[in-house]
Amino acid sequence: MIKLSYKLIAFVLILYTCDLVVGRSFTYLLAKLSDGRYYKTQYSLDHANEDIIIIGSSRGETNYNPAVFTKVLSMSCWNASRGGQSLPYFLAIEQEILKRHSPKLIILNMEQNALEGEIDYEKSAFLRPFSQTHTFVYALLSQKNCLEKYRLFSNIYINNSILYYLIRPFFIKNKDGKQSDKGWKPRIGNISPSLVEKKVAIRAAVKKSELNQSKISILNKIIETATANNSKLVISFSPDYFPTPIETATMNYIKSFSHSKGITVYDFTKDITLNKKNGFFIDLEHMNQTGANTLSEMLSFKILNNNVNSYNQTPLYIKLKHLKLFNLTPKVKQLQQSILSSN
Repeated sequence: MIKLSYKLIAFVLILYTCDLVVGRSFTYLLAKLSDGRYYKTQYSLDHANEDIIIIGSSRGETNYNPAVFTKVLSMSCWNASRGGQSLPYFLAIEQEILKRHSPKLIILNMEQNALEGEIDYEKSAFLRPFSQTHTFVYALLSQKNCLEKYRLFSNIYINNSILYYLIRPFFIKNKDGKQSDKGWKPRIGNISPSLVEKKVAIRAAVKKSELNQSKISILNKIIETATANNSKLVISFSPDYFPTPIETATMNYIKSFSHSKGITVYDFTKDITLNKKNGFFIDLEHMNQTGANTLSEMLSFKILNNNVNSYNQTPLYIKLKHLKLFNLTPKVKQLQQSILSSN
């Protein structure tokens, strides 16, 4: 019996030591990163202090170029989006940033059905490596089930699926965008004709879903936190490659309360200058580099037009008259001229 006790104690000590070594090793590697998805998330949680913070999933990550917003609005910008994520991740990123910094503007890219269906906390498992150092991340991930809050104390558990993506940046550079891209992940190429045909079938199969009250509560928390920290919140719906977009329950709901909650909503899903151009898309839902620059130009000009005196001291007329961006599209040039003519 005594021997069994000694063996059990020895096993626990070995397990604890291994767990400690894993934790120290992964913490060391995280600190050394200057590239990759975990570097970007770590920067968002611990260091992002830009004037503009962009939050979203893969479309947020690929469709918005911070350099454009900086050029138009004369403010620094960081894209904190992460592919495959949803509202819980958006809330965690916002909460952790606003603990130490109040950006002037938060751009939240919303999926067209973001408030529908069940909440998938498993997607947010991407944040596990940060759960022991960020209280809100820990609280969020603990909601998965009654055991999760105990599992998160284990370094082996929180790091057991990140090794590949943790070491990849040391061998394959810029896979998730260059450091100079400020969190943006540009996509190169054009949509294939076969995907265009597939889109018709996907849209025909879409069914209306009911709003999820838990998701609505998360969105309300995002809005309330931004307001409490004097950060202006803008919600943007990115376009799909399809000429007849659907007006979802999510979109109708957000648009219905936007004015009363003091947020601005921009819906690009019906803009035929965007959603009918295969030269702007890499696949059915994500814009390529050209499309991202165009969308970013359009959104930044709209924000500038709605906030003439809010963000900088440069007279609007002089700023727009001498502004030179990448390659202004006819749509953006028209918007620029309309703003100029009104000033």
